[in-house]
Amino acid sequence: MTGIIGYARVSTREQNPDAQEAELLAAGAGRVFVDHGQSSRAADRPQWVACLDYLRAGDTLVIRALDRVAGTELMAIEIIRDLGRRGVRLRSLTEPFLDVDTATPMGEAIVGIMAVMDSPADPSDRYITALVQEARRRWNVPVSQIGWYAEGRKPGQGIQAMGQSDEGGNVSIRRAGNKEEALLLEKSLCYPTTPGKLSRDYLNNEVVADEDYRGKNVLFTSVISEIARGAFNRPYVFFPSEEGSYTGLTCYFSNNDPNLRKIRKGSAVTVRCTVKGFLMQDVLLERCDILEVLSP
Repeated sequence: MTGIIGYARVSTREQNPDAQEAELLAAGAGRVFVDHGQSSRAADRPQWVACLDYLRAGDTLVIRALDRVAGTELMAIEIIRDLGRRGVRLRSLTEPFLDVDTATPMGEAIVGIMAVMDSPADPSDRYITALVQEARRRWNVPVSQIGWYAEGRKPGQGIQAMGQSDEGGNVSIRRAGNKEEALLLEKSLCYPTTPGKLSRDYLNNEVVADEDYRGKNVLFTSVISEIARGAFNRPYVFFPSEEGSYTGLTCYFSNNDPNLRKIRKGSAVTVRCTVKGFLMQDVLLERCDILEVLSP
């Protein structure tokens, strides 16, 4: 018999987990495991270990946020994949996009994007090759490019390494020897992100976000909420922010673009496009290419 299981955690003994526990129970959890005074980076938290032992195939693990179970992105990826292998679904109450069932294409794609974003500070050639080949397999494009930012850097500041595949699947790796080379490499980089992150960055500081993203290629997986025609009768597709707000990403397509025949409202897709700017609470994107339709 399958069920909904909750997990809550607070970092210190002085903190009260009651609010988390109440939210999980309201979400349908039949049992909630609670760790007091435990770091999210510790894999041997007593109640977390007990929770993992209690979970069975078909169960859903509900959490308030991903940082309740994982202290790093790498740790989060490992947890999500381990749960997926066991047939356990993961659901976050505050991160709507994180309703992950790795048995589905959408769930596996989310994990794939997270893996790209969690690249090590100094990736080996073997690591780069493996991720580029996986990206090429998943999105079925002749050339896949994945880049790594040095610690503390972000888009617009140059990348330290980039891997790409040719039409035959052979992977070549380029490393930046200086700042100028790093910026040149970044011009062809496809930067993994989400509608929520891109929207938040622009809402928080449009000037800095423009410096970071304008003219750069981004890659994200999301669900289409609207397909229509906008200014000058140009077709567009809208992807809402994961937080469920009215902000999001607007992707413009040319008339008769074959991409538009692949999709409909409600389709989950992986998209590669170029950031154009910000207008009326929306991030505008152009030269959009739908790499994969995860659900029709």
